Amino acid sequence: MSALTAYVEQAKVEEVAEQLRQQGYAVAPRQDQDAEPFDLVATRGDERLAVEVTSLSQVRGRGRTLQDLRNRALHDGFTEFRLVVASPPREKHITVDHINQEIMEYLFDNIPSPLQNAASNARIDSVDYLDIDAIHVNANGIEIEGTGVVSVTLEYGGSRDGTASDESFPFRFDVLLGHDLRVKEAYELEVDVSSLDEQ
Repeated sequence: MSALTAYVEQAKVEEVAEQLRQQGYAVAPRQDQDAEPFDLVATRGDERLAVEVTSLSQVRGRGRTLQDLRNRALHDGFTEFRLVVASPPREKHITVDHINQEIMEYLFDNIPSPLQNAASNARIDSVDYLDIDAIHVNANGIEIEGTGVVSVTLEYGGSRDGTASDESFPFRFDVLLGHDLRVKEAYELEVDVSSLDEQ
């Protein structure tokens, strides 16, 4: 068994143990038992559960062993034998075509008040580093939540004697896209300009 497989299985054992505790079971892991061959033993009233955790990659090779464990649990008076299959987490790759451009155009037409209040004029230059936290698809469109960085030019004073500075600020967004992937509505566009207070 690889180190990754062992880690995934142990993490799942701890997760299942916590879930059982929340359901009112007293849980004892394997190391707290002298003779039990199971990963977890859980009791609640008259219920006595034997729990075995194995990774998906190990199920085929352990078929006979798992059947023996089930038989042992029933023979030893357990009311239930539970087999829990642990899978390693998979990295998710989420992209939405032109989402940076869509949010930038929306910001350009709808300058958030923190940027308006920060200078005489605020010009949106780019939107970068978008990190999508959640996507909800329904009949109304596609709601996307996440974070990003907006780069702006802040202009102070009049056009002749004024000054300008280039700044970048983190922001949170929650927008509804139509099925054409254009922004229909912004539920949240919160720009954090607190870094200006530190200057």
